Amino acid sequence: MDSPAPPRTPWLRAWGKAAWAIIVLATAALIAAVLARFGATWTIVPLLPLALATPLLAAIDLRWRIVPNRLVLPLALVLLATASASALIEAQPLRIVGALLGAAAMFAVYLAPALLTRRAMGMGDVKLALALGTVLGASGWQTWFLGVLAGFIAGAVAGLVLLLARRATLRSRIPYAPAMLVGAWLALLAQG
Repeated sequence: MDSPAPPRTPWLRAWGKAAWAIIVLATAALIAAVLARFGATWTIVPLLPLALATPLLAAIDLRWRIVPNRLVLPLALVLLATASASALIEAQPLRIVGALLGAAAMFAVYLAPALLTRRAMGMGDVKLALALGTVLGASGWQTWFLGVLAGFIAGAVAGLVLLLARRATLRSRIPYAPAMLVGAWLALLAQG
C-alpha cells in the first residue's frame, strides 16, 4: 500500500478546508480534555503544546507516512522546556530528571526495532518517542510505562483491524505515530 509523496508546499496548503477543520476540532477536544482533567494548574503547561501538535502529527503520518523533523524536533525541545518549567514552578525538580530519563528510555525502546529492521519502525517514530517520553517521564514512571504499553497495544490493534479489513498485508507499512500518540494521551489523562 504505497502512499503519495509528501507535498512540496508547506503543510498549511497541503489539505483542504475540511481536513483542517477536523484537525482544529481534534486539537480543541484535546485541550478541553486536558482542562477538564487537570484544571488550570501548572501540570497542563507541557500538555498544551502536545495537544496542539498531536492532531497535525497524526494526520501527516496517516496521509504521508512520515513524522516531519521540522515539527517533531522543535516539539521535543518545547516539551522538555515546558516540563522543566512546570516542575520548577511546582517545586518538584526531580520531574526534570524523570523527563530526561523518560525521553532517553522511550527513544531507546523505539530505536531498537528501527535499527533491527527498517520496515518495523521509521526514524520519525523514534524521534516522536523522544518527545513523548519527555512528557510521560515527567509525569512519573507508571505513566511512562502505561503510555509506552498503550501505544504498542493501539498499534497492534490498528494493524490487526487493517489486516482483517484487507486494507493492509503483513508487508504493509502502517503509520505508527497515531498509535503512539493515542497511547501517550491515554496514559497522561489516566494519571493519578
